[in-house]
Amino acid sequence: MDVQLGDFAVNPLLVASDRGEVLYANAAMTAFAGPQAVTGAMLADIDGSPVDLAGMARRALAGEVVPGADVRTSSGARIVVMSLPAPGYAREHAQLLAAERRWRAVFDSAPVCMLEIAFDGTIVAANTASTDLTGRALGDIVGRSIYDLVDRRQRKALGERITARASGVRAPGPGLEMRLRRPDGEERWARGRGSLLTVKGEPEGRILLHLSDVTAERAHRQAVEDARDQLAHEARHDPLTGLPNRRALLDRFSDIASQTSAAAGWAVLFVDLDGFKQVNDCFGHSAGDELLVVVARRILHSVRPGDTVARLGGDEFVVLARDVDADGARGIAERVSEAVRSPLSLRDEVVAVTCSIGIAIGKAQIDASLVDVADAALYQAKEGGRARWCLAGPHEVASPCR
Repeated sequence: MDVQLGDFAVNPLLVASDRGEVLYANAAMTAFAGPQAVTGAMLADIDGSPVDLAGMARRALAGEVVPGADVRTSSGARIVVMSLPAPGYAREHAQLLAAERRWRAVFDSAPVCMLEIAFDGTIVAANTASTDLTGRALGDIVGRSIYDLVDRRQRKALGERITARASGVRAPGPGLEMRLRRPDGEERWARGRGSLLTVKGEPEGRILLHLSDVTAERAHRQAVEDARDQLAHEARHDPLTGLPNRRALLDRFSDIASQTSAAAGWAVLFVDLDGFKQVNDCFGHSAGDELLVVVARRILHSVRPGDTVARLGGDEFVVLARDVDADGARGIAERVSEAVRSPLSLRDEVVAVTCSIGIAIGKAQIDASLVDVADAALYQAKEGGRARWCLAGPHEVASPCR
């Protein structure tokens, strides 16, 4: 090159041998890179330059296309001619490189998974934390589609979020929760939030996806929900037999009262065991509990699907049957009575118990007062002896007993 012309150039110029020795540096280069950037110096020793001159030369000599560095041949030897932008632009370029290095440092050291993805879902970059969350090495993440990492049930929702974010629309709420597919089979849940990135010189931007591990949070939330559901179940069910309790039965009557379509008829059967106290006295209360569990199961098997069986307490059970008349209610009472009296083994003894049943029939809409009518009918049945049922009218207790 013409050295004399280089001395008058306003932009930094430098010529180096393939060994890294500075063969020529103009005044602008010395001002830009520092006093070490002079003829005879080694590129590796120039530490005041905002750009890595030695690295630029090394990459250019290796065949890489490096803006501002051109490999030529002079007297049979390869040399590197470096022409940098004018000082103002060089400083701006250096600042951009420094900013990029800082961003890369923040990206790589972030404690949460961060993925830079293209609008088609291709992962362009991933930080170190992404390996722990996804269970994959960085080389197995970059270049892969984000949809490969997500359970198929969340892919559609994720795609909709990416499309919306690419168009500048931010989805409301805390973020999309997704189940991740890991190679080791472990299940992880992540909450994702995306930020739109505009990359200079590229036709379209990218999305920076933040994925926070919410596996433990979801497990805790599920445990709380399960505990709440269990408490709600226990509040409405008998702990011994698992049948609905009095509260649940009353709620069922409330549901009936709010229904717009009335049933053809309702029947309430009040069932009480005969001689249950003697079982407790002879075999103990634990044996009595076993008997109640067996009786509850037998009554359930005796009624129709959709009928309600509840335990009010002690040895008292109630059956609420829909769309039945007096004959249908008698049939249910017969089946319940027959099932209960079947012998069973209790403490190595064969025990047979019977039950008395009071029946009340209601038309159309009914309420919980029908239970009182059935209870009164039960009293009439017990007055006549054991193993009987008594059918009451809709407003008053009546015979016959059987």
